[in-house]
Amino acid sequence: FLKAYFSRRSPKGGVWLACRGDSGIANYEALKAHQAEIEKAFGEPLHWDVNEDRESGSVSCWITGFDANDKSDRPRQYKLLADRIMRLYRAVRPFVDPLCEKGDAE
Repeated sequence: FLKAYFSRRSPKGGVWLACRGDSGIANYEALKAHQAEIEKAFGEPLHWDVNEDRESGSVSCWITGFDANDKSDRPRQYKLLADRIMRLYRAVRPFVDPLCEKGDAE
């Protein structure tokens, strides 16, 4: 799952890719094996997190410095989120596609 997030309580938002389900950790580890390539394609370091209790892992990028309550700034905020979503999608796609072909991506 590729998702976007913003908060009205704190000045941040972000995007993340969640690997869940029966193959969640295996898929996360398959992506993690390409961390340097993914981060180079993305253009900045990403946050990598695994939760073995939930059998999941995630790759995320947080965006700080905007107030989701400021309606006049929303067009800029949406552009920031859209940019990060597209960059993350493009960065991981070469490594997710083979997982989809195997039927393991969730």
